[in-house]
Amino acid sequence: MAGADDVAAFLDRHWQSPLPAQGAAPAHFTPQEAALDPAACGACHVQQYEDWRGAMHARAMGPGVLGQLVDMAPEARDEHQACIRC
Repeated sequence: MAGADDVAAFLDRHWQSPLPAQGAAPAHFTPQEAALDPAACGACHVQQYEDWRGAMHARAMGPGVLGQLVDMAPEARDEHQACIRC
């Protein structure tokens, strides 16, 4: 079982917020770490990937995401930003 330090190190490496600028992956990343395709995550996280694929969250960042933001109240900046960063 991973200790708190292991979890913190993992989160620092893979769950930065806000997301850093995207582009080429760092040279030290494995091909699996560098992949942005959800199926790449599913190679190791099979159950999580299957759960995600069947959820609405799997379609959350599709072409319609900007349309979803339009329906939010203009003064709801925090909600807009949370949606985009998720």
